[in-house]
Amino acid sequence: MARSDSSVEVVIDPVRSKHLTHFEQELNASLDRHSKVESEVVRRSEQGVIIRDGVLNLPSRTDFRCLRGEAETQRDLRSPTVTEFEPVELSLSKTLSVTVFPFNWDELKISFDSGDDHKRLLRLRMWYLEWFLPRRDPSNSALKGVLHSIRGPKRNGNLWQVCIDMGSAPSSALTELLLALESRGVSELTLGTELDKVESIET
Repeated sequence: MARSDSSVEVVIDPVRSKHLTHFEQELNASLDRHSKVESEVVRRSEQGVIIRDGVLNLPSRTDFRCLRGEAETQRDLRSPTVTEFEPVELSLSKTLSVTVFPFNWDELKISFDSGDDHKRLLRLRMWYLEWFLPRRDPSNSALKGVLHSIRGPKRNGNLWQVCIDMGSAPSSALTELLLALESRGVSELTLGTELDKVESIET
């Protein structure tokens, strides 16, 4: 495994770019087939109430809502392939080490020490809600710069594990989460699909 002094953004930016390229291609294809397409739509019940799921009681977004006449469909994409790169260990600060394995932007597994601080999960929840709000990408008016969903947390031994669909959120959002967890005493985190070796994380 390589060691690097690079920032998290340098390592993960290519993964995000690959996913958003795929997202934009599918959006354009959907626009050709439907009378109206909305992207990154908050999931709601038939009564219009925001749907909240999981232990953390969080809202989520669907990638596309497509209309053709009176018919409406919702669609979520999945990245076709994992962006391969050599696993790398990063030192974000004197007290935080991050190991990054290959992953997809729409299915990022994160593992960190559960510790004895219940506020680690509270800080995770606060971060998600902050980045769930639209922060439109100035380089692409179709993107809102938001997270889409989070599955978990799931306890695995002394670790918490979550799986996040990073949506169109910027790379800096992930760095913000890592530093937020560091502020709650987390010193080591693992990102990436090596975590597929454990059981899948359900909502």
